[in-house]
Amino acid sequence: LLLASRLFSLLQTLLCGIPTTDSSSNFTAVRKEVVTGLPLVENDHRYLIAILRRRTAKISETGVVHQQRRLGRPNYRPDLKIFLAMPEVAAFYWRWITGYYDAR
Repeated sequence: LLLASRLFSLLQTLLCGIPTTDSSSNFTAVRKEVVTGLPLVENDHRYLIAILRRRTAKISETGVVHQQRRLGRPNYRPDLKIFLAMPEVAAFYWRWITGYYDAR
């Protein structure tokens, strides 16, 4: 899981120039006026930092202390996620290079 997350963050850094430590974190706080009207498609919430950065939003980070899960088992399968993510990332990148997320 950690490797998949790091690869995703590296990919976003290389393709989109995102200067964050972990761009795939689910701990993202955004002001309503910044995201209102964004043309998001399917799983674009995963690329929200990249999209907002493209629109020149100010991005900053703060530390988050993670803890091990105490109960239950995760349903997340990194091997399956990497396989299924390839078409999604390709579709996002196509929208990215064609200017889909540019402010209108």
